Amino acid sequence: MWSREAIKQLMEATGGLAATSYVASREADTLDLLGTTLSDERMPAEWRRLSVAESALPAARAVRGRRRALWPGWRR
Repeated sequence: MWSREAIKQLMEATGGLAATSYVASREADTLDLLGTTLSDERMPAEWRRLSVAESALPAARAVRGRRRALWPGWRR
């Protein structure tokens, strides 16, 4: 997990941009929240578990993009 100092430096460097980490589920169809610089109040419940196929958030889009690059026939 991130140290408070690392989070403080990141927030200062990015002007408050949140850093959020996800881990792929065993089935690889969802991304589960691993950690974030956002407070619990600012982290919506729907952002804690993302559908790789349906979420518009950058983490899910990146996984979809990577799958298309690695497996051109992948459709999900």
